[in-house]
Amino acid sequence: GLVSAVAQVILIREMMTTFSGHELVFALVLGVWLLGIAMGSFWTRCAGPGWAAGALASAIFLLPFTIIGIRFLKPVLGIPVGSMAGTGIVTAGAAILLLPLTILLGVVFAALSREAGGKDVYGHEALGFVAGGILMTWVFFVPLTPGLDRWSQGAAWPGYRITASAQTRYGSIVVAERGGEKSLFENGRHLFTAGDAASAEEVHAGLLVHPDPRRVFLAGGGSSEAGAEVLKHPVERVDHVQLDPGIIRMEQREFKVPAAPRLHDLAGAARAFLQHS
Repeated sequence: GLVSAVAQVILIREMMTTFSGHELVFALVLGVWLLGIAMGSFWTRCAGPGWAAGALASAIFLLPFTIIGIRFLKPVLGIPVGSMAGTGIVTAGAAILLLPLTILLGVVFAALSREAGGKDVYGHEALGFVAGGILMTWVFFVPLTPGLDRWSQGAAWPGYRITASAQTRYGSIVVAERGGEKSLFENGRHLFTAGDAASAEEVHAGLLVHPDPRRVFLAGGGSSEAGAEVLKHPVERVDHVQLDPGIIRMEQREFKVPAAPRLHDLAGAARAFLQHS
C-alpha cells in the first residue's frame, strides 16, 4: 500500500505535468493504472507462490525509470511545450509507461492475499496507502538523484533552460528561460512570463469602469506583472492570493519582484479569503 500510494502520486503528477493535464487526462491515467492492477491480480492466479517479494522489488526498481520515460514523452513525440496532447496519445503513453509497473503492483497485492489467506491483507494495505498519502502530502519527493532529476527535466523542456524547479504538495513548479524571457509553469501549464505586461493589461478594464477602486483582489497566477499594472491606479491595497506558497516564493526569488507597500502576496484559498475579508 505504501509503495503503491507513493508511486501513484509521483507518476500521476508527472503525467499531468507532461500533458498539461486536466480532469480528462487524470481520468485516462487513473483508468490505465487500475487496468494494470487488475491485469496483475488476474495473472497472479496462474503464478506460483512466493511472487510478492520479487514483484515488489521489481516495482521499486522500475519507478525511477518510469519517471524518466514520462519526462521524455513530449520530446520523443514532438509535442510542443505548453500544448496539450490528444486523448489517444495520452492513453497510449500512459499504457506503455505505466502498465509494467502497475501490473507488478497488482501481482504483489494478489500474491500477498493468496499467501495470507485474505487475513488482514486489506487492512494492512489500507494502512500503507494512508501512510503513503500522508508522506507525499508533507514530504513530497522524486526518487531520482539530483543529477538525473536535472537531466530528465531538461529533456522534458526542449528549447528552454531550466533555471529553477520545486515540488510542493500542490504541484510541480518550473521556471524556464528562452530568448531572454523567464516563464513560470505549474504542472506543465504556463502561469506568467516576466516582462509580459501586455497580457496583464486586462486588469485595467475593470479598474477603469469602477468609479473609485480602493481595494483590488488578484486570484492565482503571479503578482509581478498584474500587480504592477494595478498599482498604476490610485488604489489603497492589492491582495494577491495564491493557493501554492511555493509559487509565491519562487516568483519572489527568481523574478526579482520589487517591494511595493500596497501589494500583498498571501498564501491560501481565494474563496476562503473572500469569505473572510
